[in-house]
Amino acid sequence: MFQALLKILSLVLLVTASSNGPAVQQTPTDLIKNQGESAEIRCSHNIQGYDRIMWYKQAQNTELTFMGYHVGNSGNLEPNFRGKVKISGKANKLHSVLNVSSLSPDSAAVYFCAAYSTAVLVPTSQYKN
Repeated sequence: MFQALLKILSLVLLVTASSNGPAVQQTPTDLIKNQGESAEIRCSHNIQGYDRIMWYKQAQNTELTFMGYHVGNSGNLEPNFRGKVKISGKANKLHSVLNVSSLSPDSAAVYFCAAYSTAVLVPTSQYKN
C-alpha cells in the first residue's frame, strides 16, 4: 500500500532575533496519508500588512513550483494544479488552508507557504502649477 509523505515546512520571509517577531507557521509539520485520501495543510502568520499567502510544492529532485496564492477570501491556482488542490481560508485574516485531494504518488512532496505583501504605487504629479 502506497503512503504519501507530505513534508511541510514554513518559509519565513522575515528573520528576527526575537522569538516573538514576525513568523509564518504551517501545521502539521509532517503528514503521512494513503493513496486516494486527501491532505489538509494550514498556514498562518502574524505579519501585519501582508495580505497574500503563497503556496509552493517541491517534489523530490525537482525545483520549487509555484502552486497559487490566496488573497482575501479567494484562492487562485496555477493551471497545472486546478482540480487537484484547493486553497481556502481568509488571507486578509492571516490564514490559509491547502487541501490536496485524491493523493497519488505525484503528491509526495515538500509543501511551503509564504506570506506576501502587495505594494500599491500611487503616481504623483511631477508638474508644478
